[in-house]
Amino acid sequence: MSVELDNLDESDFPNTQTSFSMEMEESTARTVEVAIQFLTIGEVDTTSEKYQAEVMIRSRWLDDEDIGAYDKTKHWYPKLFIENALHDLKEEVTYETERIDDKTMVTEIRISRGSFWERMELQNFPIDIQE
Repeated sequence: MSVELDNLDESDFPNTQTSFSMEMEESTARTVEVAIQFLTIGEVDTTSEKYQAEVMIRSRWLDDEDIGAYDKTKHWYPKLFIENALHDLKEEVTYETERIDDKTMVTEIRISRGSFWERMELQNFPIDIQE
């Protein structure tokens, strides 16, 4: 599966957009919009409750500074992670910036590949009921 990362917008993630605020220094809060999309799901091991996947996490936030080339060592960023990822996770992270009035919209695109753990409640499989 191929995804063109330069032209993503909300329509690329139907029904997956969510936002939240994070506490920051000096009691200021910043809204971060996050969208998660599974690009591929590979081998599923139901015995050990593990699966292989490629996941794209797209997050964006407004920054008060005029940022040209974004550098996460110099600017604020949300410290996002995948809680159920196992030790072999490989990540590619890119940043884009766009000037909106007197602020900068920073977009982080994180492609994560590797193994993930998830409780697979398969007691009733194949006659499963979705709640």
